[in-house]
Amino acid sequence: MIPQLTEKDALSPVVLAFIDALRRSGFTGDVETHYGGRLIAATDNSIYQVTPQAVLFPRSQADVQCIFQLATPLLGSDSI
Repeated sequence: MIPQLTEKDALSPVVLAFIDALRRSGFTGDVETHYGGRLIAATDNSIYQVTPQAVLFPRSQADVQCIFQLATPLLGSDSI
């Protein structure tokens, strides 16, 4: 049986700060933080379901670079 996903209203403060930093840095893509959009990203044709805190939709190569420049310092930290 596939486990039922439950809605988590509160996003992590680290994720909220990351999204804010993305917007301030010129990110032109879309950011999905609503439960429905996150749920869609969490479900595929497998039995695994992990609801992300946010889903990023970059529109350009510059957006992808922006994501990685901001995320790189967080890698290996206990923040994520």
